Amino acid sequence: METYYEWKSTIKINIFVLKLMGLWAKIDDSRRFNLYSLYTVITIIFFLYGSTIPQILYLVFVRTDLDTFTKLMFNMMTKSLLCMKALCLLQNAKIIQRLVESMNCDLFQVKTIKHWKLIRPALLIWRTTYFTFWSLATVTSSMWSIAPILDKSFKEHILPFLALYSYNIKKSPLYEISYVHQVIGLFITATTDTNLDSLIAALMMFIGAQCDILCDNLRNVDYKRFKEQLKVCMKHHKEILSFAAESNHFFNMIALGQFFTTGVSVATGMFRLSMVSPMSNESYCVLTFVTSMVVQVFLYCWFGNEVELK
Repeated sequence: METYYEWKSTIKINIFVLKLMGLWAKIDDSRRFNLYSLYTVITIIFFLYGSTIPQILYLVFVRTDLDTFTKLMFNMMTKSLLCMKALCLLQNAKIIQRLVESMNCDLFQVKTIKHWKLIRPALLIWRTTYFTFWSLATVTSSMWSIAPILDKSFKEHILPFLALYSYNIKKSPLYEISYVHQVIGLFITATTDTNLDSLIAALMMFIGAQCDILCDNLRNVDYKRFKEQLKVCMKHHKEILSFAAESNHFFNMIALGQFFTTGVSVATGMFRLSMVSPMSNESYCVLTFVTSMVVQVFLYCWFGNEVELK
């Protein structure tokens, strides 16, 4: 029973954080404008998109400057992908919330100690990967945020990320406002990305665990109640396939974008490491970023492979 509640609590962590980010409106309220909708506009449109678009525009103008281009490119790919992820989550809110609610149906419940033991290894891997990814993302975001303070470039009104604004950022308080805006947008990006990817991994973990439970039920069918229990197993199998199909409909394009973005970001980040001083603040930022990207794609690779095998 303890393992079951641990399993449910892991998904609740992701949902709680996504609610804080404005990405988890109630199903019946998803088409109506209310205070939570306003909060979503502020967090996603103003801070996430509002901090990413000026950086993308700046990237276009410096595309011939290799040093500046590579400095922005590996980070910009991740932010751009997250904007797409957030849009996908908002568009498929009903699907993803229906999937989470369907986890409470009787067929999906853990009923024996043996079932709990089957779930524990995947749960342990998920929790370890989640907290590793979350820690790396937090450290990376913090280092990027205070980088201008550490190297004292803030005295020259240098922002954490180069961006194209329609006003002069060299003047106060416009510089301070832009700085805070970028930092908030960065932490929203890191927090949302961490929990959204972890939620997708949790869905895949759930599918794999249900396959294990189904196989265990089939191996332990009571021949005195063969027909009855076989019907239950067949229904369970259909529910697993339905759950997997809906999950795939939600995150198939996200997974494709994640693999492409990770490949480009890691390659660009490693190239950037060869261009900076090994002991500089930027080198530490890039190194933690690349490491977090590797852990991020590990979520998809490990749990996706588990689903395929099972």
